[in-house]
Amino acid sequence: AVLTLPFQFMIAYTGIVISGTTFMPAGKLVHYGADTTAQARFAAELSGEGRVERTGRPMAVPELETFAARGQQLTGQPVRAVVIDHPGDAGARIGVYGWNSEGESLRRLSGTTGMALFSAATGEVQRVRMPGAGGGGAAMLAQSAMGGLHMVTFGGWGMKWLYFLCGLAGTAMMGTGAVLFIVKRRNKHLGEFGGATARVYRLVEALNVAAIAGLAVACVGFLWANRLIPVAIDHRAGWELRAFFGLWALSLVHAFVRQPARAWREQLGALAALCLLLPVLNFLTTGDHLPAQLMHGDWESAGVELGAVAFGIAALGALRHLRGAARKQLLKASASRPVSGGTASTASTAERTA
Repeated sequence: AVLTLPFQFMIAYTGIVISGTTFMPAGKLVHYGADTTAQARFAAELSGEGRVERTGRPMAVPELETFAARGQQLTGQPVRAVVIDHPGDAGARIGVYGWNSEGESLRRLSGTTGMALFSAATGEVQRVRMPGAGGGGAAMLAQSAMGGLHMVTFGGWGMKWLYFLCGLAGTAMMGTGAVLFIVKRRNKHLGEFGGATARVYRLVEALNVAAIAGLAVACVGFLWANRLIPVAIDHRAGWELRAFFGLWALSLVHAFVRQPARAWREQLGALAALCLLLPVLNFLTTGDHLPAQLMHGDWESAGVELGAVAFGIAALGALRHLRGAARKQLLKASASRPVSGGTASTASTAERTA
């Protein structure tokens, strides 16, 4: 997992860069304002396209086929869209946007397409952006490239699987680190929190359960909510989010009221059940099933169900390991304190307790 640390740094840093104005909007709001017009001006200046002002003089919209052909010739890409700013006005501008082929997407970090801007009145070429170039200079190109790195828009499925495996490795590193920390400190703490030390580490244990097993339960529960919430309900996406956060909150409460070992086993059991039964639920609610998805080449839907089954099997494996460890611990404790009834009776009692 340590080998993936550069990947973890990259994915975190690029995420901050491409979402910088969302996380830290103060500069944008102070300079441009918060109204819709100000936001449009910010977007136009950021992309380098500039704003187009109305002249107030009417003008018929020209034939667009000519502009589309010229735009395709200038950018070297097939036309994806033709956009007219202020149609019917003499100051109208026509933008022709290209389409990235699959081969181009695999080769380039920046996912920007070709673009040609024309004056609708004179036909003059106002600006041309070649495929992969930045619209607003070096800064915009850097942001576009970082967006490609973060969204893995390049490299095809091989690169996507590499990202997925690196993400899993990083998640496993953080999860196992959190668990190993509490296992070590539980019995060898130095009383660093005084009389509250035991309560602090109990809190950490509960948070570990909720952050690892509980979050996984909430994620799969989100998929269940997606299939169970009626399609016609208003604000359906909001209800799906409520289901996600509600399940996560319940997992935290459960981790506090149950002993840590039992909380781990019960939440892993719930995770395994939700994952393994997801294909069944999908068939009952939508009529779609895994064999049909594979036959029709619907790899996106099939990948979700296969992934759910894989995680369900992994959760079952973890649950079995925890139960085995609990049995061994009980047998060891029973062996150190012989009771009447013999060893066989003690072992049987320990197994039932586990």
